[in-house]
Amino acid sequence: MKKTYDRKGFKQKLLSKRKTVVTVTRLLIVLLLGCPLLARAGMRDSTRLEGYRVQGTVVDEKGIPLPGVTVRLDSTMLGVTTDNEGKFLLRLPQVRGVLVFSFVGYKTVKMKFEPDKLLYVRMKEDISELDEVTVVAYGEQSRRDVIGAMSIVKAADIKDIPSPSLANLLQGRVAGMSVINASGAPGGGGIVTTIRGFNSLSVEASQRHSEPLWVIDGVPMYSFTSPISGLNTLSEIDPKDIETVQVLKDAASAAIYGSRAANGVILITTKKGRLNQKAKVSLNVSRTFIFQPNLPDLTGGNRERYHRMEALKNQQEAYLDYENNVYKYPESYWESYENGVKYNYFWNMGDGATIPLYQDSLNPFYNNSTDLFDYYFRTAKVTDANIQVSGGGTNIAYNIGLGYYDEKGVLRGTGFSRVKLLSNLFVSPVEKMNMNLRFYLARTDRSRSSRDQNGYDFSTGSDLETIPSELLTTSTLWPGKGTPAFEEMINRFKGTIEKNDSYRARASFDASYEFVKGLTFKTSVAADYSQQNQNLFRPSYLDEYNESYSGGQIARAMMLLNENLLTYKHTFKNDHNVDILLGHSVQVNENHLVGGYGRKAPSDLIHYVSWYENVYDVNANRVLKDFHSDKERSTMVGLFGRLNYNYRQKYFVSVTVRRDASSKFGEDVRWATSRRMP
Repeated sequence: MKKTYDRKGFKQKLLSKRKTVVTVTRLLIVLLLGCPLLARAGMRDSTRLEGYRVQGTVVDEKGIPLPGVTVRLDSTMLGVTTDNEGKFLLRLPQVRGVLVFSFVGYKTVKMKFEPDKLLYVRMKEDISELDEVTVVAYGEQSRRDVIGAMSIVKAADIKDIPSPSLANLLQGRVAGMSVINASGAPGGGGIVTTIRGFNSLSVEASQRHSEPLWVIDGVPMYSFTSPISGLNTLSEIDPKDIETVQVLKDAASAAIYGSRAANGVILITTKKGRLNQKAKVSLNVSRTFIFQPNLPDLTGGNRERYHRMEALKNQQEAYLDYENNVYKYPESYWESYENGVKYNYFWNMGDGATIPLYQDSLNPFYNNSTDLFDYYFRTAKVTDANIQVSGGGTNIAYNIGLGYYDEKGVLRGTGFSRVKLLSNLFVSPVEKMNMNLRFYLARTDRSRSSRDQNGYDFSTGSDLETIPSELLTTSTLWPGKGTPAFEEMINRFKGTIEKNDSYRARASFDASYEFVKGLTFKTSVAADYSQQNQNLFRPSYLDEYNESYSGGQIARAMMLLNENLLTYKHTFKNDHNVDILLGHSVQVNENHLVGGYGRKAPSDLIHYVSWYENVYDVNANRVLKDFHSDKERSTMVGLFGRLNYNYRQKYFVSVTVRRDASSKFGEDVRWATSRRMP
């Protein structure tokens, strides 16, 4: 005999059991913790308050009760949560007001209330963000279909912030992402960005080898500090051109890029025009002032004189007492004379008489309180101007942007400027065919305070730049601004001239065609060229040999990329959703470096090595000129695939496989495979 069930009775029994379990659970929590469950969320239980009663029921769009909905009085923390039947009861201290209903996955609802009136609240699902299309590795997906760990930062979140580096703008905006600045120099390097933690116990190795892979409009790019100028290469990208930033955190999201994505991936999408949109012009101009920091309080003038005199008086040397076989300090001038050691600095065979700077207190030349910090630091200024034109017609969309950024550092002699041009063009010449042409050109100029070093040879960029050593070593007793002595003191800082400029050109073109519904083939080519130029000049009056120095280096990097993608997306019987990707990638990298330096120019007016002869100084055994060059070339070929499957958008499976070959590997181990299984 076929057995039948009473569905309504069974549902009531199930809800009754569930309500009993919830009640017992709440009672146990109260007994164990000694406080109401709601108190842990920082919310007072309004049912314990004396006041006006407000009650009602909360349901979804289909009329099904919603348990666990937060109900609170607007602009307060007074509230409760709905029970298993979606009902709530509050006792409020006011007759009328507004209640706020919030629940994960549903839109927040605000409703006015009156005493002794039942409220019936219907909440709608908030699917706008879940249905939003977002950029993923090699394609786009609906956010509800993304199963990996991903964070998204939009242009509105980072606008109106005066910073040339995108990494700084992401600081504190992505959970689990760490951004550390090793230097505050404008446009300077030393920015350490980590997403998946440090990969070495060594601090220095972790900072250099934990950087994620940056991908701009599908073109990979590494962030690094230029060895020539110390420039942070991310500073060549204008944040005003960015539309969204997707941070792929886990291996599931980044596996499609292979071993390059071991430290995570950051996808950057630049702004584009929209189809059927009238021309739109936007202009942004800002001026920012950065006031000098709180400078250290210096002990100068007579106070420094007294301090140094006391220190010199206490400068003693110990001698060996042979009778007691111990070292001891002399206690008198006679004892120091007998043993040939210092009693104090001034009793040292007359050598103490050579320091009039501290002894001649009546000489006005040495009675100053000069503060070099006040000279070296200044009020910085930042100018940021950007103009963009975007729009589109039926089959074409465009976005063109021109920008200028100029920052003067708080340390005299430091600064960063950038001029850029961006062009994004979308064309659909025929049905089912789309093409994108992108072009980016930037010219940057970075000034930095030259270091005080005796032999320059080949000067290189540094992750961590320091303040001039004169700030910490020069006595405050010297005359101050406006005197010949002060001008002579800062000659090393003013006389050394360093020029750093770089050029960045990125271009990409892609075309896609949908052969049948869901089946699309896409091919793309991209080129990324960067060049950094540096020239450093030091006049002859700052050299121990009375010779000028001029050194220069040029570094060039070129990346060529070709990718071919075949994708298939289809839904079978409205339940089974399949997304298949097959891809092939070829990438070629070339790096060139040339540099040289020369000494003993005919004149300090010549800042570049344009003179001949004088290659070697035989008498001093010194090289007067030198030159070096370097070139590297590497190739990488990749085959990859990805399968995404979900059933009714409830159960998801994703499989990724990538196989790469690199010229950097040996012939017997040329290929390597990386995979990610669910």
